[in-house]
Amino acid sequence: MKKVIFLGHSILAVKTIELLKQFGFEGTFTIFCPQGSQPYWEGHIPAFLSNRLKLDDLYFRTNHFYSQDEINVVTEADMTRINLVRRKIHTEQKNIYNFDILVLTHMPHINLPDIKGINKKGIFNFRRLKDAESLGTNFLLQETVILKTNSLYGLAFAGAIAQREIETIVICEEDHILRPYLPAECSRWLQKRMEEQGVRFILQNDILDILGDSDVKAIRLKTGKVIACQAVGYGECPPDLRLLRDSELHLDNGITAWNGIHTSLSDIYVCDTLANPVSFFDPFCPTTHELDHQAKFLASKIVEKELASEDHMAHAHYQFGPFDCVFLGQCRLTPSGQTFVQYDDERNTMIIYYARQNGEVTGIAYMNVVRDIDLIKYKKMIEQKTPLTDICDDLSAVHVNPPEQNGHADSPATDDAAGDQSDSPSSVAPHSDGEQPVISQPRDQVIEDETILK
Repeated sequence: MKKVIFLGHSILAVKTIELLKQFGFEGTFTIFCPQGSQPYWEGHIPAFLSNRLKLDDLYFRTNHFYSQDEINVVTEADMTRINLVRRKIHTEQKNIYNFDILVLTHMPHINLPDIKGINKKGIFNFRRLKDAESLGTNFLLQETVILKTNSLYGLAFAGAIAQREIETIVICEEDHILRPYLPAECSRWLQKRMEEQGVRFILQNDILDILGDSDVKAIRLKTGKVIACQAVGYGECPPDLRLLRDSELHLDNGITAWNGIHTSLSDIYVCDTLANPVSFFDPFCPTTHELDHQAKFLASKIVEKELASEDHMAHAHYQFGPFDCVFLGQCRLTPSGQTFVQYDDERNTMIIYYARQNGEVTGIAYMNVVRDIDLIKYKKMIEQKTPLTDICDDLSAVHVNPPEQNGHADSPATDDAAGDQSDSPSSVAPHSDGEQPVISQPRDQVIEDETILK
């Protein structure tokens, strides 16, 4: 029987194991969770911090499930070496785990910014459950929490902290938040409503260093301003790949992968946060929908079984404090693409229609309009490529994005990037085996999991 190890806390591991068992695959399964937590819903952490979910609700399965299904979950071990030639994982506890198939979903550590004071107590990664638990335990000691982020997940995290009546400050290097997704006017609309909920924004700035003795006491911005705080959170940081540095994997600011998950070594795969692309919405955390698709793709490759094509539309759902937001389809500002925005100040809602240059709708984002009937209606509009002229009577209200300049687009997405896809393990267009490999290199924008409110 083959020995299969999943490295990371991804729920994809469990989904893939269940599929492999359905296919009749015979093997042993180990999920190696170096962060100390069994597989959990990473996208649900903001809901946990805002007290909408309990800690147990974040875990994907119970201990009884793993025991009954004979899945070995290792949470109390620190890796010291991964030998991909001899197929062994070594731990600080002197244990050795042998494998025939290795699936990498998360590395044990991330690369935090190289700034003074980054190792002080109070620095946390807002995508890791243990860090969120520690932050929640110490909420009574926190007066001000600062987040360095310009991501949808980061804003969801900021909204969750603000709901606990803690001063929350978001530091963003851009001139408006969520630049790849929202037109400037929509960004300002969202920022204003988050400020009304207690989230403060400092734009076009960055953290220069972190002040204090052993604990975080303040930050200094690049402009020289000092802000007192007790915790600083990062989440959009690339994985630390040093454990793979001496391997035969192709590493170049990421892990080179073919078809999103295939590495240069046989039976070594990358998924979840290490896949390429990680997600249409979130280069650091795929949505549950995308993980389902990745798990099916991975399981089919392991058992060498071709699955029927499966069309799916990119879909994400998350919450900024009391504000709901749903993204459907291609919701990035593509060169020469078009956007049309509808506001309802009385209901405090906003709907953004994203269209190709020819006016066909490719994506829709709507805030505070979360009903099943709307999801069905908007999905149908995208599938039918509804023209903006059917939605907007005044074409002067349609905004046209600037064209691609100097050979580079403002966004890596294309018009077709998040429509219905069939063979890719992510919601972005697949790469065939004959094409050049691509690098699993994190970008800089994120969105929350679509199941966060379900």
